[in-house]
Amino acid sequence: PRTDLSAENLCRIAADLAAVARVSPFAVMTFTCDDTTPAAPTINAYYAMAGSSPTPTRNGNGDATFQWAGSYADDYGVVANANIIAATATVVTSGANTYIATVELLDSNANGVFESVRVRVVNQAVAAVANAKVCLTIWTG
Repeated sequence: PRTDLSAENLCRIAADLAAVARVSPFAVMTFTCDDTTPAAPTINAYYAMAGSSPTPTRNGNGDATFQWAGSYADDYGVVANANIIAATATVVTSGANTYIATVELLDSNANGVFESVRVRVVNQAVAAVANAKVCLTIWTG
């Protein structure tokens, strides 16, 4: 009796886990713009709650768009829309350069669901930064 979980314990565990899931990011990825070639950005690392990595598109130097699928199934087969509600981007640099990354949520098919994120990297003079490496985190809701 001292090691078994009560119904109250299970409810508390479920509530705590639900709270963690509500604030956890849907995906965290690191990518490098390929502006020398030029080509689509390279996704260096991708960690997500469900699904595969997004489709990258190069828009210009230091400017890329990533498109996720409209919905994903989790490990239990539960399908839900992947509506992006927030995103942050941080430039990964070496040296004393100061770069700024901005994000823009996009609804590419005008269905009211944001499934794409555009990332732009500029320097202090607001000039595009070629071959930038960025860490992008997105949240869905």
